[in-house]
Amino acid sequence: MTVVAERTAHTQMSVEEFEKIAAFTGKETEGTVRLEFIDGRIGTKKAADAAADIPVYLQVDRDAGAVVMHSKPDVERAEYRDVHTAHFGERVCLPDPVGIELDTEQLKQYVR
Repeated sequence: MTVVAERTAHTQMSVEEFEKIAAFTGKETEGTVRLEFIDGRIGTKKAADAAADIPVYLQVDRDAGAVVMHSKPDVERAEYRDVHTAHFGERVCLPDPVGIELDTEQLKQYVR
């Protein structure tokens, strides 16, 4: 789930109120939402990292028992072009400049 809200001069609710709603919604649904301010907008952590040209964004999904690797950031669109999912127990090759192979076998013990 992606939540984006434009902050304008005539904001109808405060940032704190919006964050409380987002925190409550994230707890009440299966998805988890992490929000950050990006150039005056509220957006996701993943979008902020892509916009900042962070080469790899790695998510560990304990519910699904998988690791999701996002790479090749598109700075203009604030999104990652490549997404690779590996189930716990599989190896994940993180591209350069990280350039390592991640063994996810031990993550199996954390599955919900």
